[in-house]
Amino acid sequence: MRFDCFDLAPHYHLGWSYRDESLIEIDSPDPFEWTMDALKRCFGQFVQRAGGDLDLSGA
Repeated sequence: MRFDCFDLAPHYHLGWSYRDESLIEIDSPDPFEWTMDALKRCFGQFVQRAGGDLDLSGA
């Protein structure tokens, strides 16, 4: 996952950003605040949508 909180065209990537993964626009006047809030609320969903595994039992 990568969140690009730019002033112009903020967006995030779910997956490998160097591949042809689509960008998802962040529609907010404050993209950094949006990102922090979204990660607090939906971190597990972001990881799963990005193809990650939330099993940290072996960590």
